[in-house]
Order: sequence, then structure tokens, then C-alpha cells
Amino acid sequence: MLRKLLVVLGVGLLVSGTAVAAERTGSALTITSTSVSAKWNESYVNGSVKFSGTETVAGTIEASLRNVKTGRLIAVKRFSVATGSFTNSIPLSARPVPGAYRLRLKEFPTGSAADQNVIIPAPSEGVIDVAYMTNTKNGKRMKVIRNAKIIYAHFHFISRPQTNTLTFKWQKPGNPKVRFTGFATKRYSTTVDTFVCVKSTAGGPCLNVALRTGKWYCIVMAKGKIVKRQDIRVT
Repeated sequence: MLRKLLVVLGVGLLVSGTAVAAERTGSALTITSTSVSAKWNESYVNGSVKFSGTETVAGTIEASLRNVKTGRLIAVKRFSVATGSFTNSIPLSARPVPGAYRLRLKEFPTGSAADQNVIIPAPSEGVIDVAYMTNTKNGKRMKVIRNAKIIYAHFHFISRPQTNTLTFKWQKPGNPKVRFTGFATKRYSTTVDTFVCVKSTAGGPCLNVALRTGKWYCIVMAKGKIVKRQDIRVT
């Protein structure tokens, strides 16, 4: 589990560190500063890493961003520079995992390189990387369920929320203004699931009654914000 970072949704954070430069073929490339802007919306992020540096030889620089833990490359970009100082940015992919990433600037195709780690902050509501629905508790993921009498929604957090309480809001097919079905609350767990079925007004076990046909939604919320919404079509 990645370390929890205290951040606020929609607020860009500045993260800086010490750059490491390597000199090759008489040139020198350095990173002088970095900043990360990240705005999260339902476990997707929109943002970029902005950086400044210096270069002693005019030419092309390749910027890349790679997950420190997994080594996965999430972004790459090439741009031209003159000698002296420069500033540029590299966009984040929509689904990076919050945590440490290595920004590398390298003269293209060969030459000096400079590395610096930056942090992509997690939102206060956390991040869900896996979400799907089934017609049985331990069933395989499905996109369509026929004659559904119960629907299970499954979620996996890659970054935990800053709360121990999760809220699940179910919505049935129909008019969005009146299709609310009910809430369920659960204690936070890395992997969590919930279900919906038809019950009597007095509660009790699920009735042997088919759910309404159409698209059903399960919306996960934490800290009053939507972490993820998942849908399934019932026919």
C-alpha cells in the first residue's frame, strides 16, 4: 500500500528534490526545479509535471515519467531547447497510481541525462483501480446480467481514503431524479463489496424477485466525495 498523503482534491502540489546530472560528450543537462499539479475525479487524474532545467548544448530533449516502484512508464515527450535555461511540462496519464515517479530528462538520441523523483499525490477520498459487478458474491465480472435478482459490486483501493467509513449509493434504472434505491455503509477495506436486491418494506432477507431491467449504478463515496461509480445492465 502506498503511503497516505494529506492532500485536497483539485489542489496542485509543488514537489521538489535534488537533481542528478550526468555529463556526456561534453554537454551537461540539469533539472533545477519540479512541480506536480494533480486534480482527481472519480479515481482518474488530470494534471502534469512541470520542470525547469539548464542545457549547455542546443538540441532535442526526451522527458519521461516512470513509476519508481514498478518501473512502469506512464508518459514520454520530446521537445527542442536552446542553450541555457528552459521550462516545460509532461502530462500525466489518466490512471497513474499515486506515489513516487522518476522524471528523466535525456538528450535525444544520445547525450547527458538528469533524473529527479516527484510525488503524485493521492486525493483524500482515495483511488480505486478495479471495479466490477457480478450476479453472485464470488462470480466472474459481468457487463450484462439477465433476470438479475441480486447484484454484487466489487471494488479494490490502490490508495486508501482518509477515513475508515465508506458509503455505497445504489441507483436503479429510470429517471435520474427519482431512481435512488438506497445507501449502505461499510468499514474501509482494501477490497470491499456490497449488493442490492428486492426486500420487503420491513427489511429482512432478499426476496425471490427480479430487479428492474436497465442500467444499475453503484457509487462509492468517502469523505463526502465520489471515489468510483460502476454500472451494470440488467436485461
